[in-house]
Amino acid sequence: MGTYIGDLSDDHDRLMEKAVKTCVESGGINMLDTAINYRYQKAERSIGRALSSLIKEGNVSREEVFVASKAGYLTEDADNGIPSFTVVN
Repeated sequence: MGTYIGDLSDDHDRLMEKAVKTCVESGGINMLDTAINYRYQKAERSIGRALSSLIKEGNVSREEVFVASKAGYLTEDADNGIPSFTVVN
């Protein structure tokens, strides 16, 4: 399941969490693709919440799901209002 596209709203976070849970619980999808710049860090956080919930509920173990992420791209933090870079004099 890819997590690149979507707006930055809390509603979209909830929809993504629901989609992750539905995909993983179906047994048909166990690979989640994300990156730090997908939705300005919100995609990774949505996956994290969904997986935490699934594991806590006993519906899946962490070993059953593969999460691919990427590094090296500096991005803003949509949840905390932190810019991708700050100029320091």
